[in-house]
Amino acid sequence: MTFVQQKKRVKVAVGHDHGNTETADYVIYAPELPAAGRVRPLQAISLPPGKIVQKTFPSAVAEGSKEELESLRVGAGRTAQSKAEELVISVNGGPEQFVGTLAQRQARQAFTGRGDIHRYESERSLITLLAGLGSLIEEEEIEAWVVTGLPVETFQKGKAIRRGAKDTLEGDHRFVLNGGKERHAHIHVVMVLMEGAGGLIAQGLDGDDVRQAILDMGGRTTDGVATEGQDPIRHLCGTLARGVEDSKEMLSRFVENDKRYKRALRAEETEAILRTHIRLKASLGLLCQKIYDQPLSNLTSDQFEQVLRTQQTNSARALAEQLKITEADIRVLAQESLLQDLCLLDLEVRYRTLHARGTEILPIDLYTWTEKSLRSVGKDIASFASQLWRIGESGEVATDNALVLAAGGGAYYYLEDVRELIPEIKPCESPELANAAGYANFAYSALLEEMGILV
Repeated sequence: MTFVQQKKRVKVAVGHDHGNTETADYVIYAPELPAAGRVRPLQAISLPPGKIVQKTFPSAVAEGSKEELESLRVGAGRTAQSKAEELVISVNGGPEQFVGTLAQRQARQAFTGRGDIHRYESERSLITLLAGLGSLIEEEEIEAWVVTGLPVETFQKGKAIRRGAKDTLEGDHRFVLNGGKERHAHIHVVMVLMEGAGGLIAQGLDGDDVRQAILDMGGRTTDGVATEGQDPIRHLCGTLARGVEDSKEMLSRFVENDKRYKRALRAEETEAILRTHIRLKASLGLLCQKIYDQPLSNLTSDQFEQVLRTQQTNSARALAEQLKITEADIRVLAQESLLQDLCLLDLEVRYRTLHARGTEILPIDLYTWTEKSLRSVGKDIASFASQLWRIGESGEVATDNALVLAAGGGAYYYLEDVRELIPEIKPCESPELANAAGYANFAYSALLEEMGILV
């Protein structure tokens, strides 16, 4: 008798936030049923949720061959073994695609669909979803209840584009990730929501009459959503075509236009600079308090250059000893920022070393240009929030809300600008995952209903 080995199968709820800059996938495993293995239709029972896993990665996708890449690495004296974070995927028998950081690094033009209103209906959304699921889930058979989202302005264009976004993901798909076994994903799209709504679902307030709002700052767009409970208020919802990608492009132009450097920055370079900048700025702010007893914004240019030089030329241990910086100082700094994982080693964070025409691009230049790029876009986002949520003629903004949240990866960069107008705005926990987490919670309710469990 021949035995056919059963493929491992899993049911999950998924929030898929396919942004202009980054894709976030948030996965909640189905709960384990009682020993009997079944429940009566719509039975009210208490079950803890299953395992939760999540992943964020650049939305870039480009054609590429894993075998060719490994061959080139061998030819350059490198090991052929791929890095754990690299994503190479083939979907439904199609050509291999590089996804995320690998696409940015190994393709001349990695495409994310920025500025394309139909990007959510394209195969790129499916590719990033399957790449995220494949890297988060070990089982060969995946049955996924998925909720995804669209920018407010795109969502408001009508049912056709929402249907297109759903149809792209829906159905049975075969895929091979990083040259492994062929796997199968059975995708059920529960709903297409507005971006920002996910953050309110995950971290908003309960109550049908509670006024609340969320500013979702993404890669190419910023969405403002205001609701009573979960019911959107139409004239208080809108989209601004500004986000993190605008700051990256501005930063690249600063470097390209400088006579000493004259070269544009690549996508992965601007990404690395911005990620480093927020940690560097936090560390420099602490050093300024210790050295001058002044906030960073109050320093003269000479004082700032001295602080930066001190930080760049000393180790974290030396700085901590010299300035009597303690773990308690770092914990306070983490609480004041969105960087909950700050540690003493962040005192010596450095920009990656970049060269142009044989010359190293100076840290002071990178800091100055990055800050200018961020504040320029941040002021535009704050102005958008003011126009959308201004109360009467007083100039107050969003003061009629019980809660105003900040979500999206842009919250790390622009929250300080928005706070000048809306001091009460609160960042979501892990703002880059807030929408995906809310989508996943919505999908999880549908998954439980399918399993016959009341919530």
